[in-house]
Amino acid sequence: RREEGARVRLDGGASVVVDRSSRLKVRATSVELERGRAFVDAPAGSRVDVLLAGATSPIAEKTAVAIERGEAGGKLYVARGEATVQLGGRDEVVHGGETASLEGSKVVVAPERSFDDWTAGLTAPWSASGPPRRALAEATGRSPDGSASASLATRSIDVRATIHGEAAET
Repeated sequence: RREEGARVRLDGGASVVVDRSSRLKVRATSVELERGRAFVDAPAGSRVDVLLAGATSPIAEKTAVAIERGEAGGKLYVARGEATVQLGGRDEVVHGGETASLEGSKVVVAPERSFDDWTAGLTAPWSASGPPRRALAEATGRSPDGSASASLATRSIDVRATIHGEAAET
């Protein structure tokens, strides 16, 4: 549960939610996750470098990422915006809804099939109050006690359309 962790606001405006049993080093312009899970949210006008399993990921404004560090390596899930993971002299771009898995000196980027939202909703890349990001359709539900929400997003759809002048018939 989120309330069992900690919340840190950096001088540059970014905030970090740290899960219980996690270890995080906080510096003037960066955070380094040594163990556990954290969620980094960089609102407009802020920037923070995320250090994870030997990789660096500069998180610029309007980007949010969930990071996880275990014995085998680390993972960076982009909940909102876009991030670049720098490892071994290479840059890998990670878009919203994708996860970068850090395995030794290798970065593997793939769409996230299922994300364990331990933050109780902070990682949702779309919401009813804002425009969808990389999603065509959305269904949202709440847990019976109202403490968490879950989204099911449609990322691709097969549409057949016939163009009639300036209108499309689907």
